[in-house]
Amino acid sequence: MSMISRRTALRLVRQSLVSIGLLLLSTQAFAETKEMFKRIPTQYIAALGEPGATVGTGAERWGLWRRDPGPRGVWLKRFDKLKSAGGVAPAKWKFDQSDWWLDENGLIMEKPEFSLSPGKYLVTGDRKALSVLTVHPMDNQGAMRWELDFGAKLYDVTHLPCRSARYRPASANAECTPNSVRRADFPVDPGRPMPFVSGCSKQDYAVLFVIGVATANATSKRADAACRSFGKRYPGTRVLETIDGSLVLCPDSSRAPGTAGTPFMVRRADLRSLADPSQRPRCNAKDRIESHCGTKELCKFEVNDDLCTEPEIARHTTHVQIEWKCRADTVWRFNRVERGQDLVIDCRE
Repeated sequence: MSMISRRTALRLVRQSLVSIGLLLLSTQAFAETKEMFKRIPTQYIAALGEPGATVGTGAERWGLWRRDPGPRGVWLKRFDKLKSAGGVAPAKWKFDQSDWWLDENGLIMEKPEFSLSPGKYLVTGDRKALSVLTVHPMDNQGAMRWELDFGAKLYDVTHLPCRSARYRPASANAECTPNSVRRADFPVDPGRPMPFVSGCSKQDYAVLFVIGVATANATSKRADAACRSFGKRYPGTRVLETIDGSLVLCPDSSRAPGTAGTPFMVRRADLRSLADPSQRPRCNAKDRIESHCGTKELCKFEVNDDLCTEPEIARHTTHVQIEWKCRADTVWRFNRVERGQDLVIDCRE
């Protein structure tokens, strides 16, 4: 499966971490538990369950790809070449005739790891929802429970364009082989089931993107600072990325912020194009942010064309990257803030 292209991966990070519509938490919200996650290169969960479920059992039958299996896959038309190589793919994984996988484009994929380790995973479907997936340890019957936070359903955190199916012989004497796959059935449209293959039993799996794994609960000043000024708002939570790549999840609140402020410092702010995030900054917005916000109050500004004095540059610029700190506290980062959105920096103690 070309589960995610390089451009899609960049878009995933952008959608997960950018700052939009920030609202500050109340003192009561600060008392609630904050959770910290270590951001990881995107991994992929093959999940089973009802699309509308928020909890369930059966996670012992879920798998995990630690790397995108799409670029490591083998096209159906090259299956004979794969067989002649003893079933060893160019990416060094081994094809299993009794248990093989296809993606939506007609790529034979390596099998994921089974089963999913107990723990907490930060998951998204590369759409609007982000949730914490908790996988519980196996019980005495060998079953593993799972649950999603913030009211998210399995469908909400499923990446719909990714289709994934597992094929195994339908009976002891059945011939189940990629040579029986109708190539005309590919690519498979988002949300549609994968095709049946003669001689095979089929199991469709939902695909979830994993962008972080839990480290520890945080009640420190760092987490409090994060939850006063943080990144993208999702239903039930918000997320801020720290300068070291950690993600802090904060309880959601729509209460009005206070008015008292303490000094902050914008260390860096520049405008870039999301079409090529690796490019050099197109415009330095740091001075304009400071002059707009001052240094003693809550800092609120709009990420818009006015942050760049050259309209022609601003017209092609899609986001601003901002790095800031409150006095001597840890440095925080708003990564790829989308233009046209408000941002609030709050350094209250």
